[in-house]
Amino acid sequence: MELLEGMPLFSTCTKRQLAQVAALTVQADLPKGTVMTHEGAIGGLAYLIATGQAEVTRNGKRIARVGPGDVVGELSLIDGKQRSATVTATTDLEVLELNRDDLLTLMKKAPPVVRKLLEALAQRVREVDERSTV
Repeated sequence: MELLEGMPLFSTCTKRQLAQVAALTVQADLPKGTVMTHEGAIGGLAYLIATGQAEVTRNGKRIARVGPGDVVGELSLIDGKQRSATVTATTDLEVLELNRDDLLTLMKKAPPVVRKLLEALAQRVREVDERSTV
């Protein structure tokens, strides 16, 4: 729960909401170089980054860097489609893993948390859109 409390995504969540999220996640340490998601693959996990940095690439081109408080891999968990990008750890990472079934459970149990997740997704889409029009 301490990891979640420090993530901007969950900064406005109550202790109860944080406990609901924490109960559904698994803490993991990923070494530098770990490929968290593969573009085009069907994904089974989303990652909430607690510490460290990762690079997001699409078609071999870097499109973003992500770090503490960011979520990666959640889109394919939500829609069941292929991963839209490859995400590779550029430093050692401490993450919380969330699988698809647990994400669906979270969506039912904690609507305010889901709203925050959707806001974060919308922000990321806007940032990518702004970069692609420059």
